[in-house]
Amino acid sequence: MGDGTQYNFKKGGEEKMQNKGELQAFVKKGNSSPWFSIVISVYNRANMIMRCVESCLKQSFDDFEVVVVDDGSTDGTKEILKTVTDSRFKLICHKSNQGLCAARDTGVRNAIGKWIITLDSDHALIPGALENLYARTYDAPEDVGVIGSRYIWDTGKITPSFVPEGIIDYVGRIKWVDQEGGTDFLCCYRRELYDVCVSWPAHRRKGDAIFQLDLAKCTKQRIDPDIIAIEYSDADNTESRTKAFKDVKVLLRYAADWAWQAEEILRKHGQAIARHAPNLFAVIIRTAGLWHFVAGQRKAGVYYMLRYLSMNPVSLKGWTILGLGLLHRVLLAGARCLRYRITRARFFSSAKFKRTLQNGDK
Repeated sequence: MGDGTQYNFKKGGEEKMQNKGELQAFVKKGNSSPWFSIVISVYNRANMIMRCVESCLKQSFDDFEVVVVDDGSTDGTKEILKTVTDSRFKLICHKSNQGLCAARDTGVRNAIGKWIITLDSDHALIPGALENLYARTYDAPEDVGVIGSRYIWDTGKITPSFVPEGIIDYVGRIKWVDQEGGTDFLCCYRRELYDVCVSWPAHRRKGDAIFQLDLAKCTKQRIDPDIIAIEYSDADNTESRTKAFKDVKVLLRYAADWAWQAEEILRKHGQAIARHAPNLFAVIIRTAGLWHFVAGQRKAGVYYMLRYLSMNPVSLKGWTILGLGLLHRVLLAGARCLRYRITRARFFSSAKFKRTLQNGDK
């Protein structure tokens, strides 16, 4: 079990299917709740939200609901979504923009499915995705509460780059994060876990990493190599992937939430991470220092960076963060944006990216 308190789940006397032809009849018989709730959060994505929604509604497996939370969009997204008449579709609208975590929290609290699938509006399920995922969730052992899958990007890249073998516990999840990153995968988890041991931090705009670690602490997981969704790179208002790291104002706006998340990880999972992934532990401390400085919280920034430098005294990156952070938070945020632009430009001009594009066209 690792370091976490983990839960077992009963199948409730369900009968096993004999073959795939019985799939639809089985899941509907005697079950008032759908098997899946697909929770989609969206903000100002009028030009792409229906791509995501339609990829769900067109699935051959149909024992599911789609719960879309519009997080205060002002570009017509809500009006487009109101045209959907499918009985499996549910739209919930926030009056104002509250952030990704709040939107996901609203979606899950209004979901009634047995398993929750989290999608973003720049994702799309591939045909047959839910049939694939149903077979894997139904066969999941009672102590496994998360079934993961992989994405293929519109560039041809596949994430995560590799998956752990077999069922993993809390320690296994930490080690996978240390080796791969382990956050960009399609997560499907049992609805009954929500509120019992995990919930999205609705008061914060960042929370993916802490949510996933909290989830790992209370249930075992199986992350399979199956690719069942597409991740598109054409959204220009993605906080974590594109615009945020090119816009100093966005970094300054979200820095406090990023700093909070790093501190929460250290508070709730730091001891286990330090023991099983010491390099990752040092990176999280450095990350806390960086975002505290950018948020204007210099005292906390100095504390975390000195702590990091005590572990890595010759780290040029560490000393740079400390120096720029002490000078001015805007300088540090600008340097972070510049570094992102340079790294991104190098990647898009690299032979590796060109090979990825060629593979994606095949």
